[in-house]
Amino acid sequence: MNIGTRTRVALVFVLVAMSSMSCTLWRGRSDVSHAEAGDWEESAPKGVQSTEQYEARLRNLLDRAIKETEQQADADRTKVIFRRPYYFKEYDEFPQGAAQADIKFRKTESRTAPLVADVKLEKIRYATRMHRRRDAAEQDNNFLRDTGTETITYELRTGRWVRVGSLYVAEKTEEKVNGEWVPAAEEVQRTVPSEEQAADSWWRRAWDRITGQ
Repeated sequence: MNIGTRTRVALVFVLVAMSSMSCTLWRGRSDVSHAEAGDWEESAPKGVQSTEQYEARLRNLLDRAIKETEQQADADRTKVIFRRPYYFKEYDEFPQGAAQADIKFRKTESRTAPLVADVKLEKIRYATRMHRRRDAAEQDNNFLRDTGTETITYELRTGRWVRVGSLYVAEKTEEKVNGEWVPAAEEVQRTVPSEEQAADSWWRRAWDRITGQ
């Protein structure tokens, strides 16, 4: 066997040996990856929550938001709100709190939002009449009282509740006369389009403070 032939034979042995080592290493990595995947899958059910747990979390967030609203009530009584083209004052109360909220869940086919919650709360809204001038709104401390219910809709996205909209329906409007609340003597228009309300609603402000957004 000449030198050239020996060199080629030696090279073949080296290539075979490297191929065997490569297969061994690949099988080793595959085994490790499979073990890690198995561990992750076994621990996954621990993160799955029941409807009761999701409801408890949502009620907790509602409770915190309502408390934030109550803490801001005094400031909101004197704060002038501007929603083009009107100026007015407004603040809210939730007499029954989060504990008495009616929550209904709906499952969806969406992967990004598999669960939707409709939360109905009793709400009392105090608001002045709407003014075209800011100074007129600042001087107006005659609040009218709306009593009704607010329905807030949430979606569960990546395990977190996200508020996506709300609807407030007032059942009666009253004004204070001689220290007593009586039915409003006139039809009062104090609402603005919903897209404008969302920018400065009580819930948006409270929710943003809680979530840090």
